[in-house]
Amino acid sequence: ERSLARHPLFQTMLSFDNGARGGTGTGAAPLTGPAGLTVTGRRADAPSAKFDLSFEIVEHAAETGAPVLGCALDFATELFDRDTARGIADRFVRVLTALAADPGSRAGDAEILGEAERRRILVEENATDVDHRDRTPVHVLFAEQAAARPDAVALTGPGGTLTYRELDERANRLAHHLIRRGVGAETRVAVLQERSPELVVSTLAVLKAGGAYVPIDPNQPASRSEFILRDTGAAALLTDREPRDIGFAVDADVPVLRVGPGLGAGG
Repeated sequence: ERSLARHPLFQTMLSFDNGARGGTGTGAAPLTGPAGLTVTGRRADAPSAKFDLSFEIVEHAAETGAPVLGCALDFATELFDRDTARGIADRFVRVLTALAADPGSRAGDAEILGEAERRRILVEENATDVDHRDRTPVHVLFAEQAAARPDAVALTGPGGTLTYRELDERANRLAHHLIRRGVGAETRVAVLQERSPELVVSTLAVLKAGGAYVPIDPNQPASRSEFILRDTGAAALLTDREPRDIGFAVDADVPVLRVGPGLGAGG
């Protein structure tokens, strides 16, 4: 449902008035209107913004007679604070300055960001270096959490909730089932499941058995799924579907294991 704080047709308006040379909009020399009327421009401050953002640009003449652009930005205070609006205005002025300095340049080539803002975005907020010295596997970290908070809710889904203890126990049972099927270190196991608590159970179980988890998107083309299964050399396929409903060909030497609450519970 559209927020009532947003205009139903558009959110940003740009108004350009180039018919005010001589004085309107800036308090400069009055204009002589029809029938001898004298018109003097005065800016009226609106009590509230009509749109999210509204740029008003008025062309007028300076004292020297040279054309000058006067710009104003109105903004909805429910959506923008003053610093954000000022940043938008600064970028707009920066683009106009660049285009005025090089009239033949493309608008898309104009530099929008200032040096400080560029550094903040590209350097300060993009510090993605990560210390990978801690190579503790995911399933080991999960086991530590399960031991520390066994009764805390770990998963919530359409079928209800699972505590860390329940999730750990179900993943362990499925892991033992996989081990009995020959899954071990470096064994690749494909997982074809919709997003659900059972998908998390399967992922943890593969890791606990020492295998490598190979996700297969249930919504991708069948040819793509077949390629992944062959290319990875998966030794087994875990799925929440009946084998006849998988939707793509599976080699006869790749066992298809249907997983769910029954198998996860030791079936």
